[in-house]
Amino acid sequence: MKSMNMNKSAGMYAAPSADCTLAGPTQVQTGLLGGGFGQQSGGFALQRAGLGQQGSANNDCLVLTTLADGSLSLTAESAAGLIYMIEEEKMARDLYDAFAEQTGSVVFDRISNSEQKHFDSLLLVAQKAGIDVSAVTSNAAGIFTNASIQSMYNDLFAQGSISLDAAYEVGVLVEQADIADLQQYSADASIGIVGTVYAHLEAGSEHHLAAFSQYAALV
Repeated sequence: MKSMNMNKSAGMYAAPSADCTLAGPTQVQTGLLGGGFGQQSGGFALQRAGLGQQGSANNDCLVLTTLADGSLSLTAESAAGLIYMIEEEKMARDLYDAFAEQTGSVVFDRISNSEQKHFDSLLLVAQKAGIDVSAVTSNAAGIFTNASIQSMYNDLFAQGSISLDAAYEVGVLVEQADIADLQQYSADASIGIVGTVYAHLEAGSEHHLAAFSQYAALV
């Protein structure tokens, strides 16, 4: 299976990226408009911590890219966990894209970009594990194969569409769930470098959680 990236706006496949997707920390900056609800957030800059992890994350990505497709060995349970996490990362991205459009809040757009990298990272893992994930990556935004994730998306989208504050609170809930699930799946020592990828994604989600929590306190 070729590594494919999904176009965020259309929910369709775009040309494969040659770049490693386990990117280092980026800056999430406020001083933005909550335009959709007539609210404006106060200005401050939140610099993501953990800069020392950038090198190790990129090294892990380079290791993954050198592996032959299908060379990673995962149990059926671990493979199912990977597929679940792919859809969960897509759910986060799709929600944040929707809230960015509704509210005009830059933080949703920037964290959505990070979720896209998380999504791409897990697609790379699936490629190296020889797992066909086309059924969970070819759908339009807001559409999911897993029924529980679809229900979660529907509920969270409705909840976050009420106000800018509600949207930030949904961001908190999504990141908390993401962290818990990544911790659960990375606890299996047999998955090797996949567990390391999960750990890097968990660190990113911790930063997202901190950002959403601070933004929610400002509204």
